[in-house]
Amino acid sequence: MKTFCPYRICPLGAHIDHQYGVVSGTSVDIGITFEYEEINSSKIIISSLDYEGIHEFDIYFNNQRCMDWADYFRGVIEGLKKKYKISKGLKGTFQGDLPSGGISSSSSSQIAFLLAICKINNIVLTKEEIIELVYQVEHEFMGLNVGILDPSCEVLGKKDSMLFLDTLTKYSFTIENKEFNKEYQFLILYSGIKRSLVGSKYNQRVEELKKCYNKLNIDNNSCGKLRDIPDYYYERYKDILNEVELKRSQHYFSEMERVRFGLQAWRKNDMIFFGNLMTESCLSSIYNYESGSKLLIDLFELTRSIDGVLGIRFLGAGFNGSSLALVEKNKADSIIKVIQDNYLKLYPELEKDFKIIPVELRDGVSL
Repeated sequence: MKTFCPYRICPLGAHIDHQYGVVSGTSVDIGITFEYEEINSSKIIISSLDYEGIHEFDIYFNNQRCMDWADYFRGVIEGLKKKYKISKGLKGTFQGDLPSGGISSSSSSQIAFLLAICKINNIVLTKEEIIELVYQVEHEFMGLNVGILDPSCEVLGKKDSMLFLDTLTKYSFTIENKEFNKEYQFLILYSGIKRSLVGSKYNQRVEELKKCYNKLNIDNNSCGKLRDIPDYYYERYKDILNEVELKRSQHYFSEMERVRFGLQAWRKNDMIFFGNLMTESCLSSIYNYESGSKLLIDLFELTRSIDGVLGIRFLGAGFNGSSLALVEKNKADSIIKVIQDNYLKLYPELEKDFKIIPVELRDGVSL
């Protein structure tokens, strides 16, 4: 038996879901496959073609973090046990179409595993339950202050459509754009270097934004995030922030505006404007949010100037991993070749690992 969960892309809305911002994204036609079989015990035995080691744990144990890649799945079991009775274990192997890094592989893997364990234990989850459980695993078990962007895109994504999600109210809608596929293409550019949010500066950035909120918020609003702060209020009082806080908060408020403009551009199929917004988002990520490894920044700089590239930005948190490029479809092959040639001149040691994959927009995970 097997389950599949797609990766997600997020063209606009970088680093703002944990501040309850409005984001865009959708699921694509590559992702994580989990092949498994039911076993006659309460054991979970999992391996991966992308990571070393075979990990085994028991459903009935009080599973804690062991600081390895299987922690996500221990977290899924512990989260599921809070609401449902599970007794049947499984043995399975994960395989990803790309290594981890900006394409939500941890979220995709959790969902693929969750669907498998639910199937053999006759549990039926709603889409909302899947999103919430993955969010809780990341927050409570893994200690990452992420938002709901990743699982929402992987579950709620629609073919030929872009999802716009308010991460505060959890209201979402998709805008179909069938014209997009005729003229344009998204490319995922994998830098050749894996990344993990655990141990990155991700939580540090969230804490820096919390300091911004604490200085700006005088009304004791209930949200507790920058979403509480109106734009006009921010512009009036932002001078009380120090240099770092000003940069971080400026990224949040400018990115919220880019998502709003991006919604209209996607609706009109104005991909030139949409691409410009993506590039502006990445520049803000580099200079205001200060994410981006040297490899990702070099990849950004050499890609943005190529004829036919309409926009590019980091995927995910941008502390290594992948980027997303929007290109003219009839120039995609030549663009891929130019990127490969120029990038591998800088980093020839990554020839075996660097990848560029054209992707199509597809429905989210099948329940």
